[in-house]
Amino acid sequence: MLKQKTDEEIEIVSLGEEYGADKFVKKLASQFEMKYAEFIPYHKSWNMHCQEPAYLFGKKYSGRYYFMSYGKFVKYCDKIVFFAVEEKEPKHPVIDLAKKKNKEVIIFV
Repeated sequence: MLKQKTDEEIEIVSLGEEYGADKFVKKLASQFEMKYAEFIPYHKSWNMHCQEPAYLFGKKYSGRYYFMSYGKFVKYCDKIVFFAVEEKEPKHPVIDLAKKKNKEVIIFV
């Protein structure tokens, strides 16, 4: 549907999480032969979808790596689509960062 509505190339970008919508988004991008990229924390292992060089990954765990990947994710994306589990307004650092950067945020509940 997205491919039919625009002539622009669409790239699907995720945070590469193992649970939640990210794993489905990755599968969807593959099935529809869409470009796919990830911004994952530096304590995780690099993979071919990472937008940063491999030498940055595999570091000792630090919670700040999540926030660093969130910032890079938001900077890279034109629009943010967020899938919420609950019906109320979701709270997530990515949403806050995107709004501060005046990025469009689309929330599916």
